[in-house]
Order: sequence, then C-alpha cells, then structure tokens
Amino acid sequence: MKPTTTERVTVALYVRVSTEEQAQGGFSIAGQTEKLQLACQLHDWRALPPYVDDGWSGKDMDRPAMKRLMADAKKGLFNLIVVYKLDRLSRKLGDLVPFGDELEKMKIGIRSVTEAMDTSTSAGKQAGNVSSRPSSATTSTLSAKASTAASPIASARSMS
Repeated sequence: MKPTTTERVTVALYVRVSTEEQAQGGFSIAGQTEKLQLACQLHDWRALPPYVDDGWSGKDMDRPAMKRLMADAKKGLFNLIVVYKLDRLSRKLGDLVPFGDELEKMKIGIRSVTEAMDTSTSAGKQAGNVSSRPSSATTSTLSAKASTAASPIASARSMS
C-alpha cells in the first residue's frame, strides 16, 4: 500500500513506556505522542490514533497495542509506522529484524523521529540493513582476510 505521489501518507504512531522512571525521564506517553504528532504536521501525514503500550516492557513483541498494530498493518490501514525511538518497538534486534522484514513485505516503512532511521525510502532500507546486519560484502571481505591471514604463504609475503 505504497502511496502515489498525490496520496497523503497514513501513519501509525506507536508509543511505549515500561516504567514510571522512563515516563518521568522524558519518554512519557504524552511526550512521545506530542513529538510524533509534530512530525506528522511537518510532513503533512495523516495520523491514526496512537497505538499505546503503557507499562509494557520491550523485551518481546507480545504487547496489546503491538498486536493491534500488526493486525491493522495486515489490513493495510497505514503506510508508515512512526516511533520516538526504535527501542520503543523492541529492545531486541532478534525481534526488530523479522518485524521490519514482515512490514517490508507489506510495503510499510518505519521511521524514528529522533534517530536517522526511515525504512520507507531506498536509502533508509539500505541504512537499516547495514546497521542491523552485516552485509554480504563485509562478510566476504572478513572471510577473505581471515583466510589470507591464516595462509603461511600470505604471512611470508607480508614479511617481505
């Protein structure tokens, strides 16, 4: 459900705090929601009512508002999920990567208003992949260096 250039982007605002300490430390539900709504105004996005998990840990994805968010994503109700910080979605990369992959299949992006993360663009997808997973080029380079370093011939050549 990628919008055309004339369609207005519909966004899902997702906010979460797990502790009272977080809420008082500037990450309150109201504070996050305000920042997300300002981003929507700035970009002329149409925001759905926020999905709020108040008092829920980010240790896993098993949260009431997160479940509603995913159900609504599958219904195609929005094009983009906007969060204050990515750790509001999950604190575990092992949960965040498959979540992002599933959203990508539905053509739904993720955008953080406080971090340089926007998977709704090609560059943002690439940056997200680079930051969350080693690229195949990096893996190949590291493998090549490891095998070269282990080779007695390569070691002898490097001494000359």
